Amino acid sequence: MVRAVGARRPDGQQPRRTARACARRAGFEAIGIELPSIYGPFGILLVFSLKFYPFVFLLTAGALGAINRSLEEAAESLGAGTWRRFFTVTLPLVFPAVTSGRALQRERGKNR
Repeated sequence: MVRAVGARRPDGQQPRRTARACARRAGFEAIGIELPSIYGPFGILLVFSLKFYPFVFLLTAGALGAINRSLEEAAESLGAGTWRRFFTVTLPLVFPAVTSGRALQRERGKNR
């Protein structure tokens, strides 16, 4: 008999977690990090984000590799700090690749 993950057993109790999942959860809780349940909207967002991550990564990595280093050096020579260089030089150059990757991710998610 095949049951859906997270479904209740015939006797009405919750299904047992595996030992590895319990140990992992206990390890995080020991240091004060509470993990949310993956059953629900958070889990759906997590799975789809991880599933389509390579598309966004490849587009963004290509855009970062194509940035001319002299633009950042010019901003640095004009006195721009690290964060200012990021927001005024790097981010505007990478933004089209990130948004196109996000659009691709969204469209592929709709078609599934």
